[in-house]
Amino acid sequence: MLRGDQTLFRDPDIFDIDYMPEQFNFRDTQLDELAYTLGPAMKGSRPFNSVIRGLPGTGKTTSVRLLFSEIEQTTKRIVPVYVNCKNDRTRVSVFATIFNQIFGHYPPTTGIAFRKIYNEIGNYLVESKTVAVVCLDDVNYLMYEDRLNDILYVLLRIYE
Repeated sequence: MLRGDQTLFRDPDIFDIDYMPEQFNFRDTQLDELAYTLGPAMKGSRPFNSVIRGLPGTGKTTSVRLLFSEIEQTTKRIVPVYVNCKNDRTRVSVFATIFNQIFGHYPPTTGIAFRKIYNEIGNYLVESKTVAVVCLDDVNYLMYEDRLNDILYVLLRIYE
């Protein structure tokens, strides 16, 4: 029988949703391929669009978070933005999360048009000469509610 301060696990923190392993084995090829798609962004151009697919628990989210962490440590030209579509299922919610990760706070929840949020993000990226790399994790939640096409359409035109 275990006491209250004992556990069966060597490191129970691995079950935390934000856990990042110190070593991420067997994903070097995938990380290299993903980093390659971001090459144009390092030069101020638009990166390649990527779709990462796989079974649950195979390291997709961890791969992106690890790559985003490296980007944050090495350059200011790229703004990595992670959106969990299980939580953010509307166009406004997705762009509010993007806004928050760029500006460090959410836009007002009332009295502001979507177009204003969208324009502020776009203007910032153009003026600061940075490129936003957006990960829409669990994007299948947007497909269930038939919102994916609308969000992608708007997101891919943010620099126009």
